[in-house]
Amino acid sequence: MIIRIGSGKLYKPEALFFVSYIIFLTLMMLRTTMLSVTIGETAYKLVSLGGLCLLLVKEYIDQKQPMPVLIYLLFLALFFIIIKKNASFLTSASLFYIYSGRNIDFKKIAKVTICVELIVLLVIISSSLAGLIENYHFDTLTDRPREFLGFLYALYPQAYVANIAGLWFYVNKEKVSILSLFLLELFSYWIFSRTNSRLCFLLTTFLLISALFYKAVYYIKRDRIKSIVKVIVALGFVFSFVTCYIGSLWIHIKYDSAVSWMSRINSLLGNRFYYGNMSYIQYGISAFGKHIQWLGNGLDPTGKVLTGQYLYVDNLYLQVSQKYGLLLTMLALVAITVTLYVCWKQKDYVLLFIFGTVALHALIDDLVLHLWYNTFWFVVGQAIFVNVWRTHKKRVQKRENEICQMTSESFN
Repeated sequence: MIIRIGSGKLYKPEALFFVSYIIFLTLMMLRTTMLSVTIGETAYKLVSLGGLCLLLVKEYIDQKQPMPVLIYLLFLALFFIIIKKNASFLTSASLFYIYSGRNIDFKKIAKVTICVELIVLLVIISSSLAGLIENYHFDTLTDRPREFLGFLYALYPQAYVANIAGLWFYVNKEKVSILSLFLLELFSYWIFSRTNSRLCFLLTTFLLISALFYKAVYYIKRDRIKSIVKVIVALGFVFSFVTCYIGSLWIHIKYDSAVSWMSRINSLLGNRFYYGNMSYIQYGISAFGKHIQWLGNGLDPTGKVLTGQYLYVDNLYLQVSQKYGLLLTMLALVAITVTLYVCWKQKDYVLLFIFGTVALHALIDDLVLHLWYNTFWFVVGQAIFVNVWRTHKKRVQKRENEICQMTSESFN
């Protein structure tokens, strides 16, 4: 069975994956909107379970697996249990999609994600402006009024645009049109003007300007300039997550408002250092993590305003360390660094750069942890489940050939 989409081909296992993924992605996006009140948590879980069943069918009929499915499913189930203890079922379900997408062309995943997220984003924003769903207004009497545009928090629509921008850059690379970059920036700015999500907007703008810069550098005839840019990108981003992680923990643990430069940066970042330090003092960091209920400024899944003492950790590195523990955090850092090394070996500098941008984004925003805000986690799954295993098989095969050759020579 082959389904044609554009000029490409979609085989039956891929079709099952994409049907399940589109359902999952749409549900996860709707869950961050005012419609989550209407749909309800039970409906989300039931439909998501149906999507996961499609993935199991896909794995059963897929004959291109690098390892027996059972081994990986048991491995993922173990991680699922560990993460489920400190996270929601729907968040933990992302692991199965990352695994199942290991042998799917990431460009196809990126294109589907762009379409789904743009459609849902436009429908929700249009509905909120038309009054069909609530457009909650936050801090209307302050110097920073914010609209939620139909979402449960003002940052959500801007975060989706950041993900779309990164995917658009990756899919088109040097062929990306200046007009498309301009339209994305215009859309991003409009959302920023309504939601006042400053830092996320600046990072999106940085990514789009970088895409324009890459397009210009690509068509430069001088190879020396290209080589210098590639070296800078490679050296700067292969260990970007490790560097950001070490820096994040140090600054949040050592934060002191009496130190002028720390206080100034903390003020620019909306007191992120202060709240991170308070969270560290209150909860600490353990090997296996703990269930922590931080309290932010958004709305809960029922659309009600969160009340109580504000304490939220926006820094992903500190949040993951506290919530999931050092053991899982170290494993994740190793997996991501291996992925970036694979990108460097394959000379995929665009992907390497985008991951570097995600590493920077994670300094100020924890949303990139979730698959619906950061589709590039699929690349990590492909690097670990396919590339590393393939390399291991080659080494084993090489060793077996050497042993056979030595045995043959000894008989001769």
